[in-house]
Amino acid sequence: MDDVELPEDLSFIDWVEDLGRKGLKVDGNPFTLEDRGAARFLYELIPASAAEARRRRVVVMKGAQLGMTVWEMLALIYMLLKWGRCWVGSFVPDRTLAAVKSSRRLLPILRAIPEAYARLTEVADSKKPGASRGEGNVMTRQIGENMLFFLWTSGKVSTESNPMDVVSFDEVQEMLLGEMEKTLERLSGSRIGFVLMLSTAKWPDADIDYHYRRGTRHRFHHACGCEGGVVLDDYVLTDRIECVGFDDAVGDYQYQCPLCKTFIHDNQAGTWVAEDPGGEYVSVHFPQTLSPQVTPREFLTSFAKAQDKQSWFNRKAGKPYADPSQIPITDAVLHACVEAGAQAGVVWEQSGSGYYMGIDQMGVYSVVIIRKRLADGRGAVVHVEEIRTADPFARCDVLMDLYGVAMCVVESLPNYNDAQRFASRHKGRAFLASYGDLGEDMLRWGDEVNVSTSDRKTDKDLRTRYTVVLDQYKMMQIAMRRMVDKQLLFANPDALVAESIVKGVQRPVAVLREVVWEHFKRTALVVEDDPETRKKRRKVIKVGIDPHFSYANMLCDAVWVRSHGTSLMYWIDNKTPIPDPMQAIQNTIMQSQTLPDGCCGKCSAWKAGWCSHRELKVKERAPGCGFFIARAN
Repeated sequence: MDDVELPEDLSFIDWVEDLGRKGLKVDGNPFTLEDRGAARFLYELIPASAAEARRRRVVVMKGAQLGMTVWEMLALIYMLLKWGRCWVGSFVPDRTLAAVKSSRRLLPILRAIPEAYARLTEVADSKKPGASRGEGNVMTRQIGENMLFFLWTSGKVSTESNPMDVVSFDEVQEMLLGEMEKTLERLSGSRIGFVLMLSTAKWPDADIDYHYRRGTRHRFHHACGCEGGVVLDDYVLTDRIECVGFDDAVGDYQYQCPLCKTFIHDNQAGTWVAEDPGGEYVSVHFPQTLSPQVTPREFLTSFAKAQDKQSWFNRKAGKPYADPSQIPITDAVLHACVEAGAQAGVVWEQSGSGYYMGIDQMGVYSVVIIRKRLADGRGAVVHVEEIRTADPFARCDVLMDLYGVAMCVVESLPNYNDAQRFASRHKGRAFLASYGDLGEDMLRWGDEVNVSTSDRKTDKDLRTRYTVVLDQYKMMQIAMRRMVDKQLLFANPDALVAESIVKGVQRPVAVLREVVWEHFKRTALVVEDDPETRKKRRKVIKVGIDPHFSYANMLCDAVWVRSHGTSLMYWIDNKTPIPDPMQAIQNTIMQSQTLPDGCCGKCSAWKAGWCSHRELKVKERAPGCGFFIARAN
């Protein structure tokens, strides 16, 4: 069989309409575009040849249950049958969804298209007449000489291994932008390099909305009495819907233009208009107002009943949505912290003593935030840094000394051994962080208990009890609340300039404003229903990117809680200095002659549970750190 099965002049929309006339069924229903006039535009966007598709991209930000996955599956089959040699990758967020999409979405459609199914099951070896390869592997479907891979972006290898000619992304709202960028590298050597993206939206300027905004932003203008028509979803507001009214003539709710008051009885009548004709590629917004199945009454009543506004906006309006309580850090919050910092005299510092540090590490890339405590009890960020070297912890050693870091918390993963060696070099000053369900607790420190049996079995040089387990949600909540309440202050955001990689380009940037703040604004606190336990589940969500600085800042707050407790986290009177909560007990010297040698209780810096060297609370029997100086008898 030849690689090319379909006639050269056969367009995608002509092909699918011919399939409909021949009896193609999808999910048991006859396939037709007769009641989907608005959707024809999407079918016309699929190129007819590999040459026409070269380096093109089509992005669809959509509502739920609008037939877009069927459109995608038919488009991929068309490419495999018509574009000559072509390797296609269909990417979803995880492995389970990839298997479901292959077996439950693609296979039934393939079985209903004779020319495609014949290619799928054709004889594998001409020397064995009648031999068949069956329907192929769930993750790999071979159609003639062409391949269709079902893959997932969450895998460490699946995003970058085999080269591709076409990449399609579905359910983009569960993908990080970095994962998608790695996946797109598969197209680097292709003669085609065509990209499809389709998904319901979730967060503003993240997932599919990020890509939609950079395209043409085609929107459907419904025909009404206004010149140019009306975009109905412009009138879907956070607290009401203005584009649905009761039509006495039909005795039911209908879509209605809020301006000219014309009732819209045919929601497929209108035109597509690009808001940015000069966009990088074609992007389309396709909400449920364009569905032939969802009535205006259903659209309106579902809004009134919605308990989860974000879910409604994502799935019905096809729009991103962020509840302020989920992403509390905004530009206004951050600038308020800068103004408070200016009033307090906060500046960027190149050295210091007794400061705190948080490190989020990712292989050869780590980020650092260094903070100090002001006299009035508030915290101030005095240094932030991205470290991109083969050994980031070597630079962290330097920072520990430069800023006289009293205590540091560092993520233990992914480079556990390197992190543990770093902690061993700074015994008592560096703690390894991990995450867990702690019940009512917010965090638990490892040096508050004896060394475990398993810890004794590890290498002597790597052994450490300096660990902390965090409830990630509670700690991130505290870290964000401190910014909202202006208890974490920043220096001039434009005064600290460093090299960074922004959108793939390395250049000097104002690192606080352009990098750190972007991470803060891309971190969400979400409480959702767990379908397995039927209980509420709290999660920290990464909105589009991996916000490393948010985690580094949170680790600084873990130090803060250890040093000063939670009583100073909120509601500080900025005008009145607050006395150190440990001052009352620092005047009482407690010492036990039966304490083990080298423990905190026998150090000259230990007074009633407080270490004056590191300015934090410690237990009497805790092992001594690098600052240990034996108490004089």
